[in-house]
Amino acid sequence: TNNFAGNVDLSTQGTSGHVTLVHGDHSEFLTFETSEVRGNLTVTTGTGGRVTQSGILTVDGTTDITATGGASNVFLNTRENVLTGAVSMSGHNVRLINSKAVELGTVSARALVITARGAVTQSGVITTVGDSNITAQNVAGDTNYDVTLENASNDFGGYLKLTAANASIRDTNAIELGESTVSGNYTLTAGGAVSDDGDLDIEGTTTISASGSNVVLDRATHDFTGAVAVEGATIELADANSIVLGTSNVSGTYTVTATTGNITQNAALTITGTTTLTTSANDATITLNNTSNAFTGAMT
Repeated sequence: TNNFAGNVDLSTQGTSGHVTLVHGDHSEFLTFETSEVRGNLTVTTGTGGRVTQSGILTVDGTTDITATGGASNVFLNTRENVLTGAVSMSGHNVRLINSKAVELGTVSARALVITARGAVTQSGVITTVGDSNITAQNVAGDTNYDVTLENASNDFGGYLKLTAANASIRDTNAIELGESTVSGNYTLTAGGAVSDDGDLDIEGTTTISASGSNVVLDRATHDFTGAVAVEGATIELADANSIVLGTSNVSGTYTVTATTGNITQNAALTITGTTTLTTSANDATITLNNTSNAFTGAMT
């Protein structure tokens, strides 16, 4: 089988200038020097094969990289790559930096780190066993872009950490939210429970749908600036400041804590179980005066 022990430099011309490369069962890195592929790039490594780079990788078509084996990593995160078509990757640890927006194809990884200098979208399914860290932000760090990962079959196994303008996420199962900064709106649909592993700083509205499952975002250092709308069973929300409650449909208990501010609403609340509201600051207020509210259980 092929064994590319030295660095690989690729150059093709024309939209049909595709490259298919197989690196066999070897422990050496398959290392790309500065390369320009005007068609599609397809790379497969055998057991133990790993993929990395020493130069910028430019691909005008699709990019499909499969690193086979339990510890086979794909590390394309040391240069500002220029990948234009959909990027599909499979490996143990998968890392990518793209100098512009990125479209993710089918992605399978133990741990995933994506950094894009534009929007992050998808055309395939993302499956991760461990943590995922997705950043859509310019190099200077002062402009965020949208992250839209709405495939209903996505499955983020570990925590999902985001830096984005607006974020829209779907997960077929439960999901754990890592430390995230979203300068716009955050929309999440989960097929199971929603929990937290880090602080959430959401400047716009937060909309979470986990019908029949619990939503527990109870870290005292969360900061939800816009309204928080939730659908689920047992709900626990906490905010370091004031919190505004959006349209919510809760089939179990509903617990909300505002550490240093008020609790208000901008839409109706439908709560079947007990509602517990807590404000910790002196003179903080609780105002839930929407005439369409429906509190079936006790309120404390």
